[in-house]
Amino acid sequence: RFVCMCGWFVVYLLGRIDGNIDSCRLHLDTAQLAFLTKEFSKMEHHVNRASGLVSTSSHPASQYRFMLFRGHLLHHQQKYINAARNFLQFSLAPHDALSPTMNSTEETHSALAHAMLCSILAPSGDSKQRMLTAIVKDDRMGTDQRFPLSKFVVKMQSGSPLNEEDMSELRQLVDSSEHAQLKQSHIEHNLQAAGRLYKNVKFKTLAKLLDVSTDEAMRVACNMVGQGRLAGSIDEIEGVLYFGDHADSNEVAETLQDFNQRVDMLCANINAAASRAAQAMSN
Repeated sequence: RFVCMCGWFVVYLLGRIDGNIDSCRLHLDTAQLAFLTKEFSKMEHHVNRASGLVSTSSHPASQYRFMLFRGHLLHHQQKYINAARNFLQFSLAPHDALSPTMNSTEETHSALAHAMLCSILAPSGDSKQRMLTAIVKDDRMGTDQRFPLSKFVVKMQSGSPLNEEDMSELRQLVDSSEHAQLKQSHIEHNLQAAGRLYKNVKFKTLAKLLDVSTDEAMRVACNMVGQGRLAGSIDEIEGVLYFGDHADSNEVAETLQDFNQRVDMLCANINAAASRAAQAMSN
């Protein structure tokens, strides 16, 4: 914290002495110092201040530095998809557009690795699938060996389930503070992968597949269906999860037609009974 305060003071003095140093760059420099000392509330303040200035900054690298620091901030806030998007955009920056003090190749590769991590940790759904697909299409995925997370990105993007061996390796690559989120991501991903194998499945069976309790399997499925992240429906009485639209349109139409016919028949019977009762009372 002391280092951050000293760094901020130096940056502030430079801004006061040299009017050519624009405000956006000052806020980004301070955000970088706050990030290095893990003072995320201060980092958030300066990233937010820079957001309104970045488009008018006289420093060419400010836009990309803003993406990078905003990515780290969103990662800390567990907004994984937005973080991954910022990291991926930064990783695609032309090397001549970055600051001369940056190691361009190292910085962009590090950002791509962070994009992979955030995509893996993100809640399952269409947004995650789009982000995984964008990363898989990156040419650097298949040519550079410095991305140990790449094979898991490919596996998740293809919808293949993650086994315990995969998770054991992932736990070694992910910081322990994010193991709980990694486990949640693993459960949700494998639940979606089960939809490729089953049209419907009992929660007892699903719980065994996910290696969780039946109540936990139902809770996760309910959340994902309710939030629109999993196409399906739940029969709580029977304890069954139906993936996708398990009744086709013809079946639905036939069911509605049969229901209408039964309603019409019931109404006719009621009317006939009422007529007979009225006739009997008049006699």
